[in-house]
Amino acid sequence: MAPIDTVSPPALNSGTLYICVRANPSLPDHWGLYYHETQNSGRKMHITNLGRGWIYDAATSSGVGRSMAMVLFLTIGKITPSHSSTLFEVIDATPLNTGKPDFNCISWTLDAIDRLICAKRVALKPGFTLDHLVKEIDDVTLNIREDVEKGLRYGISGSSDIFAM
Repeated sequence: MAPIDTVSPPALNSGTLYICVRANPSLPDHWGLYYHETQNSGRKMHITNLGRGWIYDAATSSGVGRSMAMVLFLTIGKITPSHSSTLFEVIDATPLNTGKPDFNCISWTLDAIDRLICAKRVALKPGFTLDHLVKEIDDVTLNIREDVEKGLRYGISGSSDIFAM
């Protein structure tokens, strides 16, 4: 992973697509995507399961960078505003249930990223796969989990080494 900045809240750049990871000591990590559109807001895209099946949630947000539970914003692409509608169409069309028993927010996020790669909105560097991304995120979140469990405010933003930008 490229050098990261520990900031509070994370410095987010307009026209940038991020993988977001929310950590909660009593729950598994929650993954989603966030496109930072303007200096003060962007669009969050993720799925949730409230016990009745998976639900897609996409909404404008002005406070995602200030969320105490968001521990990682990992840059995976620069998307010009003129291409943001295509970005949203690809993500919005990502299926909510692939029929896999282990389907969850992480597998959905990886599927959405794979679809963005196929649509040429983001690109992996040669020789890298989405499995490398999972390991990269797991390594980073493992290192900050102790701080999250202590209730410390901790936000990290950085760029993935496996995406070509």
